[in-house]
Amino acid sequence: MKIKQTIIIFVFLLPLMLIGIITFDNFNQSIDRVIINGEFNYLSERDVIDLIDENVQTGFLTLDLPELNRKIVEQDWIRSSSIRRSWPATLIVNIEEEIPVARWGEQQLLNNVGDYIDVINKDSVSHLPVIFSQVGDTKEIIKIYQLISELLGPIGVRIDEVESDNAGSWTLTVLSDIKIILGRDQLVEKLQRLQSVWLAELSSQEKNINVIDLRYPNGLAVKWKQNTRS
Repeated sequence: MKIKQTIIIFVFLLPLMLIGIITFDNFNQSIDRVIINGEFNYLSERDVIDLIDENVQTGFLTLDLPELNRKIVEQDWIRSSSIRRSWPATLIVNIEEEIPVARWGEQQLLNNVGDYIDVINKDSVSHLPVIFSQVGDTKEIIKIYQLISELLGPIGVRIDEVESDNAGSWTLTVLSDIKIILGRDQLVEKLQRLQSVWLAELSSQEKNINVIDLRYPNGLAVKWKQNTRS
């Protein structure tokens, strides 16, 4: 009796198993489309496409998405990525590119939140300003740098180099060779003061300026290049 019941159950389940296998094979077809979303300035989209092509040899359902995503994130300039399947045979890849804002010394790069960016080829970021600092809190340093950039950018003063010493004193090199000494305190007030004076007078004398010293309570001092002020 038990043998007969077992046979009946097996005969009943066999068609379901066959249907399941056939259905799985139908769903597990080859991936024929990959959509990559993201804005790329430094990342090579072609490299990402090639990497995905190399790793989508399995079927739509059997593809190991976490492993593929791990390989994508390991590529230069990729801050984060996510992958999802879209029926019938499409992969959708969302990529967030790193945003480099400054060079950190001679070898490192910092992104917009002060994290290090580990990339092999840095030629594409040689135009970015370089930060030299004797303190290691890159997140705080990048916040102050971005604040300085926001205040100087609108008046056309390009930052080339930033230095911060152990005492927290800031010195800038702008427009190739002008030094701006900020000191430690009241950076916003000092830069706002510079904004006004720059627009009113100093911008027309840009090529003659050697140093702008803002370490004064209510003013600034300008050191001119020798025999150049008109």
